[in-house]
Amino acid sequence: MALGTGPALREVFGKRISGEDGYFDSFELAIFPAPIYYYASDTVYAAPLVVFAFPSTWATYLPDYGAVFFGPETAPTTAAGEAAFFRINGIKSGVTACLLTGTITKNGEGGDMQFFDIGWPVGLPVTINHLYMRPPRLRM
Repeated sequence: MALGTGPALREVFGKRISGEDGYFDSFELAIFPAPIYYYASDTVYAAPLVVFAFPSTWATYLPDYGAVFFGPETAPTTAAGEAAFFRINGIKSGVTACLLTGTITKNGEGGDMQFFDIGWPVGLPVTINHLYMRPPRLRM
């Protein structure tokens, strides 16, 4: 059974993750290698392959949808590996909170975030052209 998210919850999610509610000081999108687990509650022991740093407000809230980031934004990889999952973190007073996590695959393979290639050497420029963030669906 899937529980939908009503308009009020979608607005709270969209404004929080986009930064429009002003709660977080900044945001980061971190991309990690396999085989580390990608659940928000897990501690990540591997270094990220690449980190995109964003000020608050970094995306746009769209009513009845969620939030959208329009790039392009490019950052170089600082470690080599195969991209497997990402985390979008909010940062407030130096404390980091994971807001959203998801899988990464090659284009057409069904991941939450998709790239042409996911095997990255050090120094590779990685570009995010756009990112749509919708509220999660709850399952029972």
